[in-house]
Amino acid sequence: MSGPYPIKDVVRQCLKMWGVSHRAATRQARLASIWEETVDEETARHTFVLGLRREVLQVEVDSAARLQELTCFRKGEFLAALKQALPDCHIRDIRFVHASGPARGRFEKENLG
Repeated sequence: MSGPYPIKDVVRQCLKMWGVSHRAATRQARLASIWEETVDEETARHTFVLGLRREVLQVEVDSAARLQELTCFRKGEFLAALKQALPDCHIRDIRFVHASGPARGRFEKENLG
């Protein structure tokens, strides 16, 4: 059968091809949304939530200077806010990582518009 397909079926099939479950994608979207609501606008613009692994939120940062600032000065503030906003996720730490290679393009594209 040929023709238009519902977008939910297309998305589900793409996620399956990429090895990402619908549940994991929904969780990722929720984490990213809460992150953007929790942090200030400047931080949100220069970070990207990679996911939650072993109760550690992985966040990509677009510059080494910002990585240092977030790790040394803002991490505790953001962690406390996230624990309050997402008590069911049991976030025990935040790990900031520097974006390099193809990941850096994500920030450049998103900040153009």
